[in-house]
Amino acid sequence: MKKITDLYETEYIIDQFEDIPSVDDVWKQLGKRPLEDPILQEKISSYYRDDLKWIREKLSPKACVTLKKLDVHFSLLCSLPEGAEVMLVCLTMGDGCEERKEEFFQLGEHVHALEFDALLNAWLFSMDLSVQERLRTICGQLHRGIVDRLEAPEQMPIEMQQWIAKAMPPEMGISCNSSYQLYPAKSLTYLCVLTDDKTVFRAQHDCRRCRNRDCANRAAGEIRPVNVLVQDQGKKISGASGDNLLSLLLAHDCLINTSCGGIGKCGKCKVQVLSGNLAVTESDRKYLTSRELDDGIRLACTAILQENIRIRIVEKPAKVMKAVVDTASRVPKQMDQADIQTGCRVAIDIGTTTIAASLFGTVSDTVYATSSVINSGRKYGGDVLARMEASCRENRREELQQLMKQDLRQAIDDLLRQVQQDKSRVKEIAIAGNMTMVHLFMGYSCETLGRAPFQPVNAGLITETGEILGLSKDCTVTICPAISAFVGGDIVAGMLALDFDKKEKAVLMIDFGTNAELVIADHGQYYVSSAAAGPAFEGGGLSCGCGSIDGAIESVKLSEKKRQYSTIGNGSPVGLCGSGAIELLSELLRIGIVDETGEMAEEYQELGFCICKGRHGEEIGMSQSDVRQLQLALAAIRAGVDTLLHTAGLSYSDIETVYLAGGFGTHLSTSAAVSLGLFPSEAEEKIQAVGNVSLLGVRCLLAEKQAKTRMEQMIAHATEVVLADDEGFQERFMNAMNFRRES
Repeated sequence: MKKITDLYETEYIIDQFEDIPSVDDVWKQLGKRPLEDPILQEKISSYYRDDLKWIREKLSPKACVTLKKLDVHFSLLCSLPEGAEVMLVCLTMGDGCEERKEEFFQLGEHVHALEFDALLNAWLFSMDLSVQERLRTICGQLHRGIVDRLEAPEQMPIEMQQWIAKAMPPEMGISCNSSYQLYPAKSLTYLCVLTDDKTVFRAQHDCRRCRNRDCANRAAGEIRPVNVLVQDQGKKISGASGDNLLSLLLAHDCLINTSCGGIGKCGKCKVQVLSGNLAVTESDRKYLTSRELDDGIRLACTAILQENIRIRIVEKPAKVMKAVVDTASRVPKQMDQADIQTGCRVAIDIGTTTIAASLFGTVSDTVYATSSVINSGRKYGGDVLARMEASCRENRREELQQLMKQDLRQAIDDLLRQVQQDKSRVKEIAIAGNMTMVHLFMGYSCETLGRAPFQPVNAGLITETGEILGLSKDCTVTICPAISAFVGGDIVAGMLALDFDKKEKAVLMIDFGTNAELVIADHGQYYVSSAAAGPAFEGGGLSCGCGSIDGAIESVKLSEKKRQYSTIGNGSPVGLCGSGAIELLSELLRIGIVDETGEMAEEYQELGFCICKGRHGEEIGMSQSDVRQLQLALAAIRAGVDTLLHTAGLSYSDIETVYLAGGFGTHLSTSAAVSLGLFPSEAEEKIQAVGNVSLLGVRCLLAEKQAKTRMEQMIAHATEVVLADDEGFQERFMNAMNFRRES
């Protein structure tokens, strides 16, 4: 074990492990040994000997323990105090494992591939046991104990996995992509929280807090039947001890809010335990009040079943969304006779949350109807990463495809009903969406979207017949081409709608979202990127956050005597949507309750700032954690834009117009955004909200003969800037964390 001095930047590299997994350990990973099949037993033993030799010759399994004090950014993510002492732990089998396993599969040696994978898992588990002994030794040297072991995504956000990987020294050879998947794949990270109590040592993995009920290392006797009675939906569900409650509810089509896809980041999947017991988790403590915990409220995403329970689902998906459909159109009541005779065309924008559509004529190019429906795939998460995870890891690709087709058919049916036409009158359909939505619609695998080098199955222009949506084969369906896995056809459609290829001066477009897309056009050259802003702009991850639903607070003004606000639809307040959260934070900064570092005044740090009471008497407002989440989101976009400008050799003074696309951009207060440092003051007069330009661009694709060529030309001259690979991005990000009051 090599030790480098300096207490809280200390690294312990562990590269010697005495315990080597036996063939019995491999069988434990594979399942019960088939005593009646001696040929298979001998085959596994032979494979084991070969692979053991290969690992010893080709791999260098190692582990690293790094001591840190958490800064404000990462303490926030872990719900730990700033300055908390932690150990970051990483174990890896090294590079080459996945390639060897894939070789076996390609050669048809499936049993060998399974044996090799089982051996690697057993080796990693054995390494972890050895590392725990080293942790005990290190704790003795530091006169510390370990009070908790946090693993993603159950006990800490999955983003922490990326931070831990980046904290490792180069000799570990570990990395983590934008989908938070580790490379090499046979690697493990976790975080140990230190305490002054030297008698405490909780560095072991706790199966009771783990979702993986099928793990071979879980004792078989721990699994027993468990029943869940969902009282408000009249369902009785059979499961087993160790099951994750949210996964079980979704598998049985229970309606529940899953904004973050069940990774413990939004605090929305609330259930109330009416009988039985669910243990309180770290996520429960982070997102729920003391009163809610006392009332039996728990988050389904981190709840692990241990006994029979009766529950009530507290938060169900919102039914009414405020969607931007087509801000450029005024819809008449009746179709022109010429368009009735020749048929109609349909433009569709597949958003992660909402699907927007418009119907217009083939002769007059007049919009006759608009429609929007909720994207049913949101039951598996509110962002693209959650959908990718559901498609790849939970084998829900076909289900997500069918849900999307069903949603699109519903939107088309609604359009036709408005104009009193039947399906045979639809002659052309054009669709735009981000790469994940297109892959789900087409039934493509999302595997390559989520790991380096992030290659889409098909990023080009796609042409299908109407049969894909239950329409005539004479109907043509066209899907907009994309620039990359992270900058999809919806952005290209927006570039087309805004005539980016015809601009005489440099312009900037920002499409806000969990992954905010950024585009700069400068005299025929295009610089594009995607910034991981998180769900805060959509109300996700905030203690009182919600989507753009009726009753969502969208505007806030504070004074010494009054706390004024307005809600969507003028309904009773239910929470803060993204634009409302930004305005409230700006006001708190203006009146001094929040300082430029994001710190709330002492009297508000524990309970937060309440702006009003909700329908059921609950307080709606902003907590210190909410401020930090918004800081992270704002900083990600500001640093992303600054990086893109730097790459293009431009500054904000060179930008003629800043276009804000999408629903959030339409309702964002530009003065609030400037006060929080999202934009410099010089940009305020240049900002223009343009709504759903993706849908408008899809209409252009159908109506304009040169549209396809224009799209392809813009894609050909686009340069993608990967922020994670840019040397200056992290420094720009940290600089942008402080709120700037620029004049």
